[in-house]
Amino acid sequence: MDKKVIVGVVGITLLLAGCGTKQAQTKTASSTSEATSSKTTKSSSSRSKAKSTTLAVWTSAQNKELATFMKQWQQTMKQSYASYDGKNELKTSTGLSYPTDLKTATVSGSSAKLTWSPKGQGKAGYNVVALYNYDKSSGGSITYAFAIKDGKPVVLVNETTSATNTWSETQNKTLRAGFTAIFNGEKASVASSTSSSAASSSSAASSASSSADSASSSSSSTNGPTTDGRDGYFTIPQALQGTWYAINQGRLTKYTISDHEIVRVSAEGETTTIELYNAGDRHYPPTQEELEKTQNWGTAELANVNGIEYLNVRSWYQMAGAGSYYGAHTENINGTDQPVLVTGFGAGAWTDTVYYQSEALARQQANVKYDDLIY
Repeated sequence: MDKKVIVGVVGITLLLAGCGTKQAQTKTASSTSEATSSKTTKSSSSRSKAKSTTLAVWTSAQNKELATFMKQWQQTMKQSYASYDGKNELKTSTGLSYPTDLKTATVSGSSAKLTWSPKGQGKAGYNVVALYNYDKSSGGSITYAFAIKDGKPVVLVNETTSATNTWSETQNKTLRAGFTAIFNGEKASVASSTSSSAASSSSAASSASSSADSASSSSSSTNGPTTDGRDGYFTIPQALQGTWYAINQGRLTKYTISDHEIVRVSAEGETTTIELYNAGDRHYPPTQEELEKTQNWGTAELANVNGIEYLNVRSWYQMAGAGSYYGAHTENINGTDQPVLVTGFGAGAWTDTVYYQSEALARQQANVKYDDLIY
């Protein structure tokens, strides 16, 4: 064979071999690069996922801010609250112990999941981040659970004279506003929370409760709660606060009770509001102008009648008559203890109507009379 041909064949063979090797190296490098990229992506995704599951909703700094706020608030309430320290059970005078008894708690009479979660990380139910309890000298206890539900701050309360473990959302506007501020990373104080609450209620005048708040804000802003014989607001017991429903002769009546106001919506849809104050030096006999000015004011005192602690309310200048009675009570309904509001009248605080925490329950129990109540 011609030497030139042999040299040419050998050269082509070497060239092809070189190209094949280069392509293999390129493919191997590409595969290595893709594997490295995939590994990096997976690792980054894992780190991102791990980070998202460990993010705290509630921090130790917020917990300290809440503790400071509660110190201020309890002074205005003239009460002394103990908090759960995360280690030792918070025991109440009624025999309940938290957070252990959160497992059997109900909210507004219905089953609910309450879980101690100091970082607020739970996915379902009420994730309780703080617990505070006050044992009353007269018996009974008031326990607050500061919780996060569906990403929103909620303050639950259980006020009881027995071991009833039924909670409801507090109607205390100062507590709600304070906890919300702290949850949002803002500073909270009793004064600022009260102002925030008043502003909020003024802008939501569509409901009976909001109308009452607006009326209160207007009254206190023009005259103040310590003028015209008033010695500050009377604080309504927490167990009475909330919205209550009753059905009489097929018609709905509703009460909305907050810190110092009672709002009643009659079956005819008429709304009446009474603001409760501590009585100071009042002028007797009142003039017609004074009677008109104070027509929505009232005084109140607590009275134990027939085993129920009632709030006895009288109009501002009332000298005779028993006034109206509002009592927090518990009745066993369908095998479950349910909080009810008992309204009474006359010298014996005789039961007039029983109110419930939902309209559905009020309709179900519309014609029921209880053996432990005196009608």
